[in-house]
Amino acid sequence: MALRINVILSILMIVALSTLVSIWINLLHTNNNPYTLKEYRDSLNASWIFTQAPKVGLNYSVKVVPTIVIIDQQGMVRFRHEGLVDSSTLINELRVLLSEEQVNKEGLEYASVFKVKDVDGEFFNLEEHRGNVVLLNFMTTWCTYCKSQIEELKKVYEYSKGLPVIVISISIELE
Repeated sequence: MALRINVILSILMIVALSTLVSIWINLLHTNNNPYTLKEYRDSLNASWIFTQAPKVGLNYSVKVVPTIVIIDQQGMVRFRHEGLVDSSTLINELRVLLSEEQVNKEGLEYASVFKVKDVDGEFFNLEEHRGNVVLLNFMTTWCTYCKSQIEELKKVYEYSKGLPVIVISISIELE
């Protein structure tokens, strides 16, 4: 019995230490961020829109990264996910939004509109994309979970090619 308890305690200690080391590495990387957002986008081979806009994250009450917000064609916030979410869930939500013609707006809120410059210097204005489903991915370049979320978003992006869907990743790191 004592041996089992010692083994369990050892495993828990290893998990706790590895978690602390991971957090410490992420914190160090935050202070010495070697990437520009454009370099980050290019390293991921992601072709959707990337921008650095911490204030937009505040407008959407982002407290956790990654956070995904999906806005319907009428500009209403329909889905919100904090933390990792798999591509099949996001694709199913897009299917729902793309198939609906009329939406009961009761209890829904309009998305906070914004205009930002993307990493290529082009302006993105959310209001100009009414009629499309917009998927907002709030992230940071140093976040390991955000990188995993990007891999799921690549699948969503491939699914949505040719559909009225816009994917935008918004870095909430300070500029």
